Amino acid sequence: MRRGSTAARTRSPRRAWPTVSLVSVLAVGLVSGCGGASESAAPTTTAAAPTYSVVPAAEVTAGLAEVQRIAGTLEATRAKDEAAARVDLERMYERWYEFEGTVRANDKDLYLQMEDGLGSIKIGVQENRPDRIVSGIADLAAGVTAYRAANP
Repeated sequence: MRRGSTAARTRSPRRAWPTVSLVSVLAVGLVSGCGGASESAAPTTTAAAPTYSVVPAAEVTAGLAEVQRIAGTLEATRAKDEAAARVDLERMYERWYEFEGTVRANDKDLYLQMEDGLGSIKIGVQENRPDRIVSGIADLAAGVTAYRAANP
């Protein structure tokens, strides 16, 4: 073939390889760069933090007494009527929610101890585990006693 012929002017596969490689690398770089920029600029969604109300000490004292009273009946109620125990459990939590913010603000460790006790009671009622109800009531009572001593 002569140098001037059209067959000689087409690139051989060997010479085309570096061009294809360079274009591929640039394309990947552009796509990666664009993707990274848009991801960092994308707005993020965060869950709203729970809000806690702070109430007077007298309301906390009354609330703790009622929560303990309801908790103390749950084992016997569950043994007779599981549906009624679930209703009482919900009532106990609703009452707790009314003043838990004050307990949390005053003493986070005791708040967590009482939350653990309430959680055990809940598991006991939901999973028919009387041992969890009993241990939860004990944890709750210990937390309440310590809280009342520290926050008369």
